[in-house]
Amino acid sequence: MNGKEICVFGNVLFTGSAEDGNGNIVWWLVRFNQDPTTFYITQDVLPFDIQSGNCISVLGKLQFDDTKTPFIENGEITKC
Repeated sequence: MNGKEICVFGNVLFTGSAEDGNGNIVWWLVRFNQDPTTFYITQDVLPFDIQSGNCISVLGKLQFDDTKTPFIENGEITKC
């Protein structure tokens, strides 16, 4: 399924961010569970405030990182 557009949905367990040296957020990380080997979402900008417990769906191209963990980068996120 690598490279195919898919839709994934679930209840958010974790959101985190990384900042540049000036305190600006450069990307967001969203996970549906605590296992670091399972699917995650990375985004440059979140479309709304996403918190733990929120149900979201993301539509985007499935990719795999260097550890073969599936993710979607900069997908279309909506509330469910």
